[in-house]
Amino acid sequence: MLRRFSAIAILLFALAVAPRGIAAQKDAVARDAAISVLMEEIDSVNVKHALQSRELEEIKKRVAELQELLQKSVEETRAKVDAEIETYRNALKTSQARLDELESRQTLKGRKLPWLIPMLEFRLRTMYDKNRTDTDSSRGDSDFFIQQRLRVGLTFQPWKNVQGVAILQDSREWAEEKTTTSNQHSLDLFHGYMLFEDIAGSGVWLQGGRFSMKYGSGRQVSLSDFHNVGQVFDGIRIGFKRPKFFQADAFAVLYKNGFAPVFQPWGQDRYSIFSGLYLSCDASSYIDAELYGFYQDNGFVEQTEKIGTVGARLVARPVKGLLVEGEASVQFGKVTIRDESAQLKEASHVATAYFLQAKYSAPVKTSPWIGMFVFSGSGDANPFDSKDVSYRPLFPHAKGNMGNMGLFRWQGVWDIGPSIGLLPVESLKLSADYHFYSLTSDGGNLQAFDAYLARSTDTSSSSLTNRVLNVPAGGSRFLGHELDIEVLWKPMDILSFGLGYSFFMAGAATRRSQVLSVGDRKETVGAVDVTTPYWRRDYRMGGDTAHRFWLEATLSL
Repeated sequence: MLRRFSAIAILLFALAVAPRGIAAQKDAVARDAAISVLMEEIDSVNVKHALQSRELEEIKKRVAELQELLQKSVEETRAKVDAEIETYRNALKTSQARLDELESRQTLKGRKLPWLIPMLEFRLRTMYDKNRTDTDSSRGDSDFFIQQRLRVGLTFQPWKNVQGVAILQDSREWAEEKTTTSNQHSLDLFHGYMLFEDIAGSGVWLQGGRFSMKYGSGRQVSLSDFHNVGQVFDGIRIGFKRPKFFQADAFAVLYKNGFAPVFQPWGQDRYSIFSGLYLSCDASSYIDAELYGFYQDNGFVEQTEKIGTVGARLVARPVKGLLVEGEASVQFGKVTIRDESAQLKEASHVATAYFLQAKYSAPVKTSPWIGMFVFSGSGDANPFDSKDVSYRPLFPHAKGNMGNMGLFRWQGVWDIGPSIGLLPVESLKLSADYHFYSLTSDGGNLQAFDAYLARSTDTSSSSLTNRVLNVPAGGSRFLGHELDIEVLWKPMDILSFGLGYSFFMAGAATRRSQVLSVGDRKETVGAVDVTTPYWRRDYRMGGDTAHRFWLEATLSL
């Protein structure tokens, strides 16, 4: 019984415990399976990590190799650059030593030799004018001529900033000699001066002798290089210069009308005195400012000419490509004039002149530009009274100053017009200017159409007023219009060509004007012969179109 009870108890316990054992066994199997999967994943990660470690080591090794190669390349390049720099440094030292040697004074057999710098310019120009002096085809004033100019010179430089310049010039027109065996026009001295620059490092310079002068745009004092002779003065100049900051130029010169020596062998010739002070400042990249004062004194000339000219010029560049220029001047003093009967008398002189221009150049390859300009010089409607209000030009350039034909001067005339041009290539320049001329006063006397130039038949000194273009008062003030077309080509540094054509169409004021000159009327009063001057009419102006054509070639060495 007991055995039966024990067996039953064991059986019941076994029945009670059996399910839990089965579940635990199942959990153990599941855990083992999960652990097995996890171990496989860990093994896979370890394999990948080992591969990445090897790749990283390879990359580090490659980077180290590249760094080594780069360092080696940098060192080799640096060595090459250092070697080239050293080569250039040595070459620079050699060049500097050569330059110092060239700039130093050399000796030959105990004598010191200065440096001589030669120069040569030869210009040949063909020119054709028609109706330019009278706008009248019936007078037959067409002219075809060939001008030739030769300049040969030497610059003498014994020391740094010291130089002497001597230039001889021969200016002539073909077939102007009296015969084929004559030599009427021989060589003359064009430049002959000594120049001392930056004296003792002070910025002061000094010049004395025969020289050219150009100030500002050349409307007051210019080189007048288009003229076949040019323009020179005899005297002295002193100045101060600090580049990109300030410049001052003072001068006193002697001059005569025309190109001739100042002193004749037999004594002192009659001459006038011209002096002035010109100040300029270019410290700003946007604006240049200039202030000037000139004084003319008749000196030993019969004519009273005591004229002061005060003016200013500004050039502004507010934006890239745009240039704005303005110039104004006032004259005052005393001058000699001729009254209605051509008698000489003294008059007070007050006059004004101004110029305005705006020009824009487009920033493209051909550099085209367009501009607008205005000239104005006061005129005198009554030129015979004791008040002279007509502006008197100083020594301006003729070409390009109120037209290429040089018909009018900065006196008694308005000149308004546009200007256009472009540079198709760097060495070629094309331009065209239009000029609308009108009187600034109701008639008067003008220095125009070459009427003011001296003639060999003049009975009195060329410094006196002998010939004028007289425009009667009343009626239209329109003088006419002019078109200038110009081509400049410089194929090489030493050679240049120029081509120009201009025409002028006369307006109503020109058509009714006349050229008056001073003649002498001889009369016998009692037993005495008396000579009295009078205004005579040389000719009336016409209404035809005037033309000018020119073609030139210049060789400069």
